[in-house]
Amino acid sequence: MDVAQPLLHSRGVKLATCLALLVAGCGADGATDGPVGSEFAVTRVQVSASPCPRFAEENVAHHILVSAIDELTVDGQPATQITVLATEADQEADDDPNLVFTIRESWTSEQGLAAAPVSYRLWAHDDLVAGMAATSFPFDTPTSGTDCSYGWLVSGTRL
Repeated sequence: MDVAQPLLHSRGVKLATCLALLVAGCGADGATDGPVGSEFAVTRVQVSASPCPRFAEENVAHHILVSAIDELTVDGQPATQITVLATEADQEADDDPNLVFTIRESWTSEQGLAAAPVSYRLWAHDDLVAGMAATSFPFDTPTSGTDCSYGWLVSGTRL
């Protein structure tokens, strides 16, 4: 009997360890990867703009695909300066944004074309995404030149 007790105790510890790992594993399966692997449909509402020509693309809707922590596209175009946190984030809870990136958009106006580097700071949680975007770029016409800048509130849903 005395010889069997350490063996039973050892098996009990191993069994408890296995059960703990199994329970932890079940929790990990249900854990969220935040925005990774998600698609979002977003719209921008302009909140600020410098005096610049009117561009057709100022307030268009976009499709964001977060393929991996370092891979994100907007309307099929790869983003740059990507920071994706693999957790949910809520702006109201003072979390850091979990989607930060820049996308170069091609804008058109009657005065010409512009390449606008739009930078996003977004918080994605549950089925919602919200945050802000901004851009600033030089814009020259045959008669003048100016620096254009825009700011937007961004909101959308997970698809």
